[in-house]
Amino acid sequence: MRRFYSPKLTPEFIQKSASIELAGAEFRHLNSALRLKAGTEVELFNGRGTVCRGTIAFVEKEFAVIEITGSIEPAPGTVGVNESPVEILLVQGLAKGTKPEFIIQKATELGVKEVRLYIAGRSVPDLSGTKAGKRAEAKLVRWSRVAMEAAKQCGRSVVPKVLLFDSLSDAIGTVGTGFFFTLEQKPGALSGSSTREVLCGVTERNTVLAVIGPEGGMDGREQEVALESGLIPLSLGPRILRTETAAVTALSILQYELGDLS
Repeated sequence: MRRFYSPKLTPEFIQKSASIELAGAEFRHLNSALRLKAGTEVELFNGRGTVCRGTIAFVEKEFAVIEITGSIEPAPGTVGVNESPVEILLVQGLAKGTKPEFIIQKATELGVKEVRLYIAGRSVPDLSGTKAGKRAEAKLVRWSRVAMEAAKQCGRSVVPKVLLFDSLSDAIGTVGTGFFFTLEQKPGALSGSSTREVLCGVTERNTVLAVIGPEGGMDGREQEVALESGLIPLSLGPRILRTETAAVTALSILQYELGDLS
C-alpha cells in the first residue's frame, strides 16, 4: 500500500473530518509519479505517530482528496507504528557532500529518534557563523525532507528530527546513557570490556546517545568532551570505516543489542 505524508493529519482531525486534501510534493508523487486513480487504497501519516488508511476519492489538477477509512493505532507502550522501543539519538560529525543525506536516510530506516549533526574540528563543510546561516537553513530543510521520505518508505510513523549544532558539546546536551565510537582497535578503553559486554550491562534503555565523528574521526578535544559528558568509548573493530559506514554499523549494533533488530 502506498504511503503519503500529511502533517495536518491529527487524531482530532480524523475524528472531525471524513476526508483530507493532499497537495504539493506528495500530490505530485501520487499523481505524476505513481499515477494513482480514484478508488486506490493508501496510507497516510503525519510524522508524529498518527497513521490512517484511506481511499482516493478523486484527483484534480493540483490536489487529490483522500477519504479516511480508519486510523491505525500504535502498539501499547510505543509512540507510533513501527517505532523502536529504544530512543536512539545519533550525534554525527558533519561530513562533506551528500554523505549527511545518506546517513540521515539510513539512520531513519534503522529507527533513530533524532539526528544531531555537529560542526566538528575535522568537518570539511563550514556552516558556522552568520555568513553560512542561510545555506545551513536550506540544508536543514533538505535533510528534514530526506528523513521524511525515508520514514515514508520504510513504514515508520514518526519522522526523526534533524538538527545542526555548532559543536559536539552543544549536540550532546544532557543524556543518561551514551556511547562514542572510536577508531581504536580495543573497545571499552575505560572498562576493558568488549562492546557486547558493555551493551549487555546497559540497564537504562529509554534514551541512548550514539556519537560518530566526521571524516578523520573525532579530534582529541572532542574525545575529551565525550568522556567528560559520561559517554562510554566503544570500538567498531580493527578496520577503518568511512563515517557513513560507521554510523550505519553503530546504529545496527545498538538496535540489535538494545532495540528491535533480531
